[in-house]
This record gives sequence, C-alpha cells and structure tokens, in this order.
Amino acid sequence: MSDNNPFADYSEHIEAPTHEALTKLTEKVDEQVELQAQEALLTEKLKEVQAKLQQVSERDIPELMEEIGLEDFKTKSGMQVEVKKATRANIKEENRTAAFAWLKATGNDAIIKNEITYSFGRGEDSVADALIDHVKGFDRPLTASKKQSVHAQTLGAFVRAREEAGDEIDESISVFHQTKAVVKAAK
Repeated sequence: MSDNNPFADYSEHIEAPTHEALTKLTEKVDEQVELQAQEALLTEKLKEVQAKLQQVSERDIPELMEEIGLEDFKTKSGMQVEVKKATRANIKEENRTAAFAWLKATGNDAIIKNEITYSFGRGEDSVADALIDHVKGFDRPLTASKKQSVHAQTLGAFVRAREEAGDEIDESISVFHQTKAVVKAAK
C-alpha cells in the first residue's frame, strides 16, 4: 500500500469494536425498533380517539341538546357545556377562477389578496433591495409570479355576513356549517 494514495485502506489501523460496544449498539437498535412499533400503535390509537371525540362533540352532544331544546347545560359535576356553531368556507383550486369572477362581479373583490413574487439570483441583494424601495424603473425585465387568494378566516366571515343578510353564496365557494359541543371544566 502506497502512502501517496488518498484512497488507501487504513482498516488495519482501526481497532475492532469490543463485544461490549456491539452488545450496547444492538440493544439500542432493538430499543429503537420497539419505540417505532409503540409510536405506530399510539398514532393509530390517537386517530381512533380523535374520530370518537369528533363523533361525540360534533354530532352526539349537539343532537341531544337540540332534541332537549338546550343551548347550554351545566352537569351535576359542574362542567359547563355549550354548543357553538361555526361557518367555514374555502375555494377549491378548480373553482378559483369562477369564485374570483363572482367576487369581482358582486363587488366583493376587496377580500382577494394578491401576492407577487420576484426571484433573484445569488449576489442580487442590492437589486432586491432596490425593488423594495422603488418597485419600478429597472433596466432589466424581472420574472414575476402572481398568486391570488382569500384568507380562510376572511372568507368564513364574508360567508357568515352574506348568510345573515340573506344573500346568496356562489356554488364555486364551498361552505361548511359545523356544530360543536364545547365542554369547560368546573371551576
């Protein structure tokens, strides 16, 4: 073996791991495998519990309280139960063009956000800073992308306001009405 070869095999100079070190390593590998199995079981169990909680909080309790005619309730143990209603809305990607056109046609396009993104290469910090300061007047064309969106909470508030006023909501906007029991522990 030549000392000038950078890829020379130096394995003869490395001490073999001890039996003790290999045993400890094996134990840690076994521990990791066991922990991964536990994690998978707990993740599955968590999904089951979340589904049951959703069933009870969004369906069972609200339906029972509606049948009884209660909006809120205090249990013997002092827990306060209240059914809250929420309206959520979103615009699916395939409906964006139609939804934005409807918002514009009805004079509600102020809720549409516009985000413009410019990409700069390495070392172009000064150009980026100049764009922030001046936006116009560059000697070279800039490649830009424009993205329009409506924030989920803004859209939800917009839909709630229109529903309260009795105004229609275009079918390009998905609307979800959620009823959920909120339980507060006794004080």
